[in-house]
Amino acid sequence: MSATSFAHTMSVALAPARGRGASKHRRASRLASSTRDDALRAILRLDDAAREQLETSVEGRRVIADIPLDVLAARVRVFSRSLPPACAGFVFDIITERPGLLCDDEFASTSVATAASVLGGDEKLGELCEECAPACAHVIWEIGCLGKSREGLARSLREWVGREEGWHRVFVSRVASQWGYLRTMQRTETTTMAGKGEVYRNVRTGESVTFREQTKHSV
Repeated sequence: MSATSFAHTMSVALAPARGRGASKHRRASRLASSTRDDALRAILRLDDAAREQLETSVEGRRVIADIPLDVLAARVRVFSRSLPPACAGFVFDIITERPGLLCDDEFASTSVATAASVLGGDEKLGELCEECAPACAHVIWEIGCLGKSREGLARSLREWVGREEGWHRVFVSRVASQWGYLRTMQRTETTTMAGKGEVYRNVRTGESVTFREQTKHSV
């Protein structure tokens, strides 16, 4: 057999083996991805909507793909313990709205204390959290992570913290997300009306926010 014929024969013989190897690699990659996603959902208590919300920000995508799971779980524990007792039931609302809070050890450990200090204490932060956890997440982020003063907050956040405006303004101005708005509105009586987009009205206050398909919030 010539060298050329031998090479051709070996190439044909090895092709299926190479194909099987590539197939196994793809299956292993899918399994690893599925396993990580399952772990993320458990650590962050994500339902499908919250999982989709993480995809809308750079920080959320880092949480999904880059941060080791053991590091992520440790940061969740540290962050949870740093929150005032009034925020205990809203930990994962805050994290999902502003996943950047988990992107750095220092953010997870000091952002809440810094924000509480600027706002006037744990009690004040707890009140804001109970009233609207997603909006509170942005207050913690801007003060505790970005180093802003109370006066330097985004206008809708500043006016909400100062009780000049309701928490709805944080969503009207698109500082906080549609996901966060719907999470908050689950605690109130609402109506949904048809139109060019989705309009959600708080029956108790009469305030509403419209989300149009082309302008949905994303960071």
